[in-house]
Amino acid sequence: QKTLAKYICAGLTVTGLGLGFSSQSQAETISLAGDWSFRLDPANEGEAAEWFKAQLSDPFVLPGSTDENGYGGPGPLNDNLRLHRPHKYVGVAWYQREVKIPKEWRGKRIVLSLERCGWETRVWVDGVEIGSALNSLCVAHEHDLSAALNPGTHTITICVDNTVKINIGHSHSPSLWTHAITEETQTNWNGMIGRIELIATDPVWVEEAQVYPNVAASEALVKVKIVNTTGKKLKGGLRVEAQLSTGGTPITVTVPVTVSSEGTLEEVTLPMGDFSPWDEFSPALYTLTATFKTKTYSDTVETTFGMRDFAIDGAFFTMNGRRLYLRGTLDCSIWPLTGYPPMDVAAWIDYFTTLKEHGHNHLRYHSWCPPEAAFVAADQLGFILQVEAPLWDGYGDMSNTPNVVPFITAEIDRILDTYGNHPSFCLFATGNELGAAEDPFLNPSVEHNQKKDPRHFYTASSHPADAKRPDDYFVAAATERGIVRGLHAGPNGWSTDFDHSANMVGVDRPLLSHEVGQYCMFANFNEIPKYTGTLRARNMEIFREVMEANNMLDRAEDFRLATGEYIKRLYKEEYEKLLRTSNIAGFQSLGLYDFPGQGSTFTGLLDAFRDSKGIITAEEYRRFHDVTVLLLKMSKREWTNDETFSADIVVSHFGPSDLAGLSVDWKLVDEQGATQQSGTLPATDTPTGGITSLGHLEIPLSSLKAGAKYSIELSASSPAVRNEWDIWVLSASTDAPPVGEVQVFTDWDDDVAAALAAGEKVLLLPDPARINSPINGQFMTVFWNMRLFPTQPGTMGIQCDPNHPALAGFPTDFHTDWQWNNLLGNYKPMMRDGPPHGYRPLVQLVDDYGRNHKLGAIIECTVGPGKLLVCSIDLRTDMGGRHTARHMLRSLLDYMNTPDFAPNTPLSEQFIANLIVSKVEDQGPPADQARAVLDVVAAGQAPKGENTKWSKAQDRSEKLDSGLDYSVKNATCWNDDQGSAWFGNAPEIEILCPVGFEGTVYYYFHDWNAQGRRAHLYFEGMDKGPLDDYSNSGAWIAFEATATDTADGKIHLRADLRAGPNVQISRIMLIPAL
Repeated sequence: QKTLAKYICAGLTVTGLGLGFSSQSQAETISLAGDWSFRLDPANEGEAAEWFKAQLSDPFVLPGSTDENGYGGPGPLNDNLRLHRPHKYVGVAWYQREVKIPKEWRGKRIVLSLERCGWETRVWVDGVEIGSALNSLCVAHEHDLSAALNPGTHTITICVDNTVKINIGHSHSPSLWTHAITEETQTNWNGMIGRIELIATDPVWVEEAQVYPNVAASEALVKVKIVNTTGKKLKGGLRVEAQLSTGGTPITVTVPVTVSSEGTLEEVTLPMGDFSPWDEFSPALYTLTATFKTKTYSDTVETTFGMRDFAIDGAFFTMNGRRLYLRGTLDCSIWPLTGYPPMDVAAWIDYFTTLKEHGHNHLRYHSWCPPEAAFVAADQLGFILQVEAPLWDGYGDMSNTPNVVPFITAEIDRILDTYGNHPSFCLFATGNELGAAEDPFLNPSVEHNQKKDPRHFYTASSHPADAKRPDDYFVAAATERGIVRGLHAGPNGWSTDFDHSANMVGVDRPLLSHEVGQYCMFANFNEIPKYTGTLRARNMEIFREVMEANNMLDRAEDFRLATGEYIKRLYKEEYEKLLRTSNIAGFQSLGLYDFPGQGSTFTGLLDAFRDSKGIITAEEYRRFHDVTVLLLKMSKREWTNDETFSADIVVSHFGPSDLAGLSVDWKLVDEQGATQQSGTLPATDTPTGGITSLGHLEIPLSSLKAGAKYSIELSASSPAVRNEWDIWVLSASTDAPPVGEVQVFTDWDDDVAAALAAGEKVLLLPDPARINSPINGQFMTVFWNMRLFPTQPGTMGIQCDPNHPALAGFPTDFHTDWQWNNLLGNYKPMMRDGPPHGYRPLVQLVDDYGRNHKLGAIIECTVGPGKLLVCSIDLRTDMGGRHTARHMLRSLLDYMNTPDFAPNTPLSEQFIANLIVSKVEDQGPPADQARAVLDVVAAGQAPKGENTKWSKAQDRSEKLDSGLDYSVKNATCWNDDQGSAWFGNAPEIEILCPVGFEGTVYYYFHDWNAQGRRAHLYFEGMDKGPLDDYSNSGAWIAFEATATDTADGKIHLRADLRAGPNVQISRIMLIPAL
C-alpha cells in the first residue's frame, strides 16, 4: 500500500508538540522505468559466474517482458490449443542498471518497489546480494536496500526467475491452468511490469492505513500502522483526513501518538456525518490521508475508500440495505497484445465500461489477483469484484503439495493488506475448483480471513458448495438438490417458465451460479490479423488450414454468423432462467468474451480483445442482462393454430429504487415486423430487490398464419426497457402430407435403386441410427471446446439458406433456433469430405472448427436419371405429436413435387449406399461353443443386488486359454436371480489376443427386465450400426476378427447407449477360425 501512496508533507499542528507542517509536496521516488542492461540465463549459471559483478550488455526496456523485448525462442507452431508465443522464455534472466542516489536521501529508508513481477526476484547492489528472494504474484516486490544505497552512483542487478517452483496448478497432473501464470491466457512471462521505482521515507514511516467503514454509525475506523527503525521511542502527531473525491470540506482528526522502538498500530475514528455512500449506481469515493510527524521525521500515506455496508441477508447479498443481484463474468487474464494485464487505470476503465455497457455489475478474477489499477477503476465505476488467490488444483490436494499452503496463505494476507480498502473488493475465494474443497487447509484459511478482514466475504473454493464449510457464500454449479446452471428442455421442449428455484431450497447463504454458459461458436478467421503483439493466433491459422484442406473455407463466415446467432439465444435463455430464479444471489458467466486457450474456446459474443463480433449490440444484450429485465414465462415455444398462447409476465428489478406504476406494453409481431395484436398491462408498483408479477397474457392464435415465426415484444418507457421472445405457430392438422409423384423409402435397397434408375423422384428417410458416420447429432452446440471435452458430438447447429424452396413450408432462419430442437433431437449427420468439393447440403451441420467435416442433415442429388433427397433427421416416428417434423416433411414433399426440385450434383449409388449401415441382427448363440478359447460370464460372481466396480474377480470365466486376456471399461457389474451383466452408457470390452489371431467374437446383450435397451455398436473402430431392442431372451452379436484387426494384439468393442437406462452385456466368447 505504501508503494501506491502519494508522499506528502501536510500542514498540521499538534498541541503541546509544536509540530508545524508545510503543505508543499516532497518528491521521494526515483522511477527506474526505461533502458536496462540484460542477459538471459537459460542454463542458470549466472549466480555461480557472478554476473551481478559483471556489466550486462544486451538491451532491455522496462517495464516489459522478455516476449516484448524479443528474447526467447518460439513456441511450437503445430499447437492448436492456445495462442502462439513467438518469444517464449522460462528460466532465469538478469536485469541491470545504474542509479544515482541524491544526497537528500542520506539516512533514509530506501525501498526498491517492483509493482508486478514474473515470478521470483532477487537483488544485488554493487555486486552484493541484499535481502532474500520475493515471490508474490499478486502484490509489489519491495526490497529494502537502505543499507546499500548511500548517496552516489550504484549498480542494481535484479534476477527474475519465472520457473514454476511452487505447483499452484493441478497437484496430480501436469496441467498448470492457474491464470496468474498459465500459458492458456496471460502466459508465464518473465519480466517486471507496472511501476519500477526507488522510494525513500524517513526511518519512521506510515506503513499502511486500513479503513473500516461503519455505515450505521456514520463513521469510519482507521487503523494506522507506523513502523520505527530508529531504535528509540518517539512522540509525534497523527493526522487522519478524509475528503470526498468530488470535493467538499475534509473530515479531519488529529491525535498525539507515542511510537515505541518497534512501531505502533494506532486507531482513529472519523465521524463521517452526512456521508455519500458507495454502490454500483453512485460510487462515491473518499480520499484518506494519514500523516505522522515528529520534530525530526514525517510521512504520509494516501488511500481510497468508500462508505458501503456490504452485508448478507439469508440467501442474498445487500449493499447499504438494498438487495443485490450479481450479474458477473470471469476475467481469466486474457490480454492478447501483451500477454500480461495492463497496469494503468485508463485501460481498466475502458475494460469495465465495456462490461457495464453489457449489463454487468460484477467480475470474478479467476485464480488470479489483478493489479492496483483494476481496483481503482472498479471503485470508480461501482463494480463488485471477487478476487482469488493464484490457485487452481482440480485435485484439491494442496496440503500434500510442497510449499503450496504457506505460499497461498502469505499471498492471501498480502492481497488483503494491499487492496483491502477498495470498496469494489467485496468477495474472495481461496482458488478455483479445488477438488471437493475438503483439503484441511481450506476451512482454517477461511476462518483466518474472516477474522483478519471482515470487510469482505469469503469462500473456500469457486465450486463446489458444501454446507459444512464456514464459507460466507458459495460459488457453485450445483447444490445438494441438483444443478443450478445450464439449459434443459422440458416435456414441451424449450419453455421459459422453469428455473433453478427448487434446487436452491435449503441453501442457507448466498450462492452464485458457477461459470454459466460456455456455449461455443465457430472461429472468426478475420480476427487473426489483430494479433500483432506478443501472442499470435497460430491456433486459428491451424483451424483455417484444416477447413481449407476440406474445401470449405468459403463457408467460414456463414458458419460464424450461424453459430453466433445460435449462442446468442442460448445465453439469453441461460441468463433469463437465472433471473427467474427467485432465491439465488446471482451468477458468473463464462463468458462475455472469448477464451483463446485450453483448446481454443470461442464462447464469447465479444472476441478476446473485447471487441464486438457483430452478432449482438450492447443495447440488445442488456435487454436480457441488466438491472431491470422484463421476463416472459411461457410453457413452450411451439404452438398450434388451434391453441391460445398464454404466458405470465414478470420483471426482475434490482435498481437503485422502487418503480412506481410500471406500465408495460406488449405486442405480437410477425416476421415482417407487422403487429398482429397488442395491448398494455395494468400499471404495477415494482419494488427493487426481486421479481414482481406484472400480469398474464392470452392471445388466440387461430387467426394467424400457421407455419410461421412470431415474436412477443414487451417494452416500458420508464425505465426504458424492452425484451422479446420468438414463438412458432404451427398447423394443428395431423394429416399425413400427400406424397404426389415422390416415392418415399426408409432404407437403401434394390427398390430404391430401381426407382432412381427409372428416373423417379425419391425421398429417402433412413433411421438416423443407421447413418454411417462417426459423429452423432445434438441440438446443443459444443460445450467449451472439443479439445478439452472430446467425447461430445461436436456439432454446432445448422446452417442453411432459409429462402431455399425446400424449406418454404418450414419456418427457419439461417441458423439453429428453438424450433429445431425436436428435429435435432434425433438425427445423425451425413459426412462427406471428398469430392465433389463444391457440393453443399441443403441443411448443413456446422462441425467443430478443429475437425471441419462436411456434414449434412438434408442433401439432394441425382443418381443416374433419378432425383434423390436424403434426410437423416427422423421424419418417421411419432409424427402426430411432432409439429415441426410434420412441417418439415410436408415442406420437403411439396418442394419435390415442383419443377424447383432440380438437383445438379450427381452422386453414385455406392455413395448413397455407403451413407447407411445395416442393422446389427441377433445371430443366436454360437453353435460350436465347445471350441471357445475365451468364454466369460459378465459379473457372474458379483454379489447379488449390488452395483460393484468391475474387476475380473466379479466375472465367471468358463474358459480363458493361455495367451488371452480381457478388460472392461466404462461399466459396472450387476448380478441378480434373472441374470448378470456389465452395464454402462458406453461400455468398452477389449480382448487381448496373439497378434494375427483370426476368429469370431460373440457378445451377448441381455435386457432381461425389458427396459427397452438399445445400443449402437463400434467394432475395431468401425461403425457396425444399431442394435434394436434386445429385451427378454437377449441377442447374440457376432463379429469376425481378421488378422488385420488383431495386428495390435487387441479386439475392441464399444457399445453406445441409444435407448433405455443403459447397455447390458452378459457374456463374451471368442472362437478361433477353423
